Amino acid sequence: MAQDPQDQNSKNSLDLNNILLPKKDAPSVDSAQRVDAGTLMQQEQAATLQPPVSSSDSVSRPPVTHSPQEGIAPLQTFQGDIASAIGNKGVSVVSIAAAEANRRGTLPVSQDAQITNTPAPHTLRNIVFAVIGLLFVAGAVGALTYIVMLNAPLPQQQAGVAPFIAIDSTNTVSVEQTVKAPGLMQRLVSAKNSVSISLGLVAQLYVEQSGTSTEAQPTYMSAQTLLSTLASGAPETLVRDVSPIYLLGVHSFGVNQPFLILKVDSYAQGYAGMLTWEKTMKKDLAPLFTYVPAPKIGMPKQNPAAEPKIDAEGSAQALTSASSTATSTPIVATSTPEVPPLQTGFTDAIVQNHDARVTTDKYGTIDFLWTFLDRQTLVITTNPDTLREIITRLKQAPILYKSTSQ
Repeated sequence: MAQDPQDQNSKNSLDLNNILLPKKDAPSVDSAQRVDAGTLMQQEQAATLQPPVSSSDSVSRPPVTHSPQEGIAPLQTFQGDIASAIGNKGVSVVSIAAAEANRRGTLPVSQDAQITNTPAPHTLRNIVFAVIGLLFVAGAVGALTYIVMLNAPLPQQQAGVAPFIAIDSTNTVSVEQTVKAPGLMQRLVSAKNSVSISLGLVAQLYVEQSGTSTEAQPTYMSAQTLLSTLASGAPETLVRDVSPIYLLGVHSFGVNQPFLILKVDSYAQGYAGMLTWEKTMKKDLAPLFTYVPAPKIGMPKQNPAAEPKIDAEGSAQALTSASSTATSTPIVATSTPEVPPLQTGFTDAIVQNHDARVTTDKYGTIDFLWTFLDRQTLVITTNPDTLREIITRLKQAPILYKSTSQ
C-alpha cells in the first residue's frame, strides 16, 4: 500500500528543537599550542565530508512577509477602472462605451456647448485687440488716401513751359503749316471756349504747327507767324519788333476772357506800331477778343437822348437832357458847343495804374484794351480784371504810374 505523501514529508522534515549541536571545547593552554602545517594537512585529509542534504530534507522556510511600503495601492486610472469593471462585473468594452454615450446625451445642450466651445478669456481678449488694431490701420490708410487724393493736382497738358507768368493749365491748339486766318481763328475760338478751369485761374493756349511729313515733330508757332497770319492789318514794323516768344491765354472771369502777352525789342517802334494797328485791331482779333460781359441785374435803362462821356478811368457818365419836358418852343442856339457823339475808337485811360488805350461799349464799360506794363511787355486783353490778374502773376511786373505833370 502506497504511503501518503503527507506522512512521507512529515518523516523527512526535521525538528529543530530535537537537533543537538556538538559541544565546543573551551580554549585551553593545550589548544593554544602552535600546530605545524604538516599536521593540519594530515587532519584535513583524514576528515570525511557529510553527504549533501536533499531538497526534501531541507528545513521549511517561513512565509515571506511584505514591508508596509509594498502594500500601497497603485494610482487609480480610467484604464484600471475599465479593467476592474470587465473583470469583476463581467461587462464588455462596447457596453461601457454605450453607457458613456448615453450619459453625454442626457447633458443640456448649452452646458455641453459651454464645456467644448467656450474660449479661454485671454484668447477672446487677443481677438478683440486684433480686430481693433485692424480697424485702426484701415482707418489710417483710408484717411491718408483721402488726403493724398484731395491734395493731388489736376492733370495738366505739358505742351510747353509758359513764359512771363505762372499758369494753371495748358491747352494745345494744333494747326497745319499752311493754315490761313479763318482756319486759325476758328481753332483758337474753339480752344478758348473749351477751356474748363475754376474762377480766377489762367490757362495757356499753346499753338503748334504740324510737321511737313508724318515723321516730323510739331513746331511752335512764333509770334511773328501768329500776327502775320491772324492779323493782316498789323504793320510790318510791329511784326518785326516783337520777340518770337509770347503767351496767348484765357482768364476765367465770368466767362473765358482772352489775353495776349508780347515782348518788343523797341518800345518806341512797338508803341508806334500799335497806334497804327488800332484802325483794324479789333476787327483782326475778333471774335477771339470779343468781350462778353456778365449780365447786369437791375441795371436801369439809360435815356436814349443822353450821350455817354468817357472820363480818365474809363467809366461813363450820362448827361441829362437839356429839357425834361417836351415843348413846342423851338430850341434857341447858345454858345455852348454841341456834345460830341460817343467815340467808338481807342481813347487814353489809366487802368490798374498803367497808361492804356481802351474802347468801350454803349454803357461805357471797357471791352478792349492794350497797354505796356514796362518798356518791353505788351498786353492785349478785353477787360481790366484780366489785366489785374496778369499784373499779379507777372514774374517781374513794375507798376508804372501816370505822371501828374503830363
